[in-house]
Amino acid sequence: MMTVAGIRRYVRGRFARMKHSWTLALAVSIALLDVIASLVTSEQNPVSIVLLVVHAICVACIGIAPFPASCAVLFVYIIGVLIPQVPGDDSIPGLCFAVAVICATQSKKIGCVALVGLGLFIWSTGMMQDGIASYRYTSTMSVLILVAAIAGWAIAWTRKINDIEKRNIVLKQQVESLKYMQRDLLLSRELHDSLTNDLSFISIIAQTQQRHCRMSGDVSGAEAWRLVFDRTERSFVHVRGILDWLHGSVPDDCQEIDAKTLEERLLDVEQSLHDVGFKGTCFFEGRRCRIAKSIFNEFSSLMKECSTNILRHCNPNSDVFFFSLMIDQTSISLVQMNTIHDNNVNYCSSSGRGLQYHQSIIESLHGEIGFDVESGNWVMRVVVPLS
Repeated sequence: MMTVAGIRRYVRGRFARMKHSWTLALAVSIALLDVIASLVTSEQNPVSIVLLVVHAICVACIGIAPFPASCAVLFVYIIGVLIPQVPGDDSIPGLCFAVAVICATQSKKIGCVALVGLGLFIWSTGMMQDGIASYRYTSTMSVLILVAAIAGWAIAWTRKINDIEKRNIVLKQQVESLKYMQRDLLLSRELHDSLTNDLSFISIIAQTQQRHCRMSGDVSGAEAWRLVFDRTERSFVHVRGILDWLHGSVPDDCQEIDAKTLEERLLDVEQSLHDVGFKGTCFFEGRRCRIAKSIFNEFSSLMKECSTNILRHCNPNSDVFFFSLMIDQTSISLVQMNTIHDNNVNYCSSSGRGLQYHQSIIESLHGEIGFDVESGNWVMRVVVPLS
């Protein structure tokens, strides 16, 4: 058995799915107003009651089929005026509403034809009757019909202006989208012509030097060039993914990834730093859970950025590092520390923008990131909520 709240939700849902819902509500209200006014102010007979019912149905149907129902209202009004058994007409609101709908939904030519035709009919029938009352009725009806037509044209003009504004907004969005597409194409071309070509050159050099070291028996040299080659190949894979992204292949950041994969990335960072002579540890603590891919990608990239900064600015012979990655029920946090014995150490050029980019991304994930130097140690702390 449906409750009052259930009935209300059902009616509201049906009302929201209708194409002309508000017009239908207004049309039904005007139809009821016409019926009440006619029953109160005039004595009815069978013919007038039939016409009143037909008039009310036509007015109510304006909310479903605006133009045909509005024409039907005008036709019923004309029949009512021509039939002598029908008393004085009191369905003026419905007639004005029909005229306004015709002018609002149709072209100006059709609206003018309806207005002029109905006006001529009202004046021709009014002039057939003598008396001041007939003249006043005819004048009043003409003014009401004219006001209804002007209201309809005003509604049509307002709707046209709104449609133009919406189209302008869509056009601006399309222009912006085109600009972004052109920018992405230029970026992909520059990345391909510069970075991928340079990576190819480094990869070829690394393979060549690795073969020479093996032939000469230099095991440590061969291992060093193998590390260069492996790092270059991983960079190749990453750059290819970026190029695919710029060409429209948007990555799915809605899926989730096991936290164990992030722990494996942390161990890879530790091993890569150990391979070049740095000493330090990486610590992972937390539950084995699944985290959003956007968070996974950010922390994976941030750990790689931190390890690269250590390679750039620290001395393998004197500086040590520490990574701590912790996951609990509500958040994921990363603490990265490394000693700084020589602030002037800088083995390769740096853009100075890497951590700024990560800071913007972490803030977009509703997280926090902070940097500090404590007792000669560089310290970075990051916390991002999981939900």
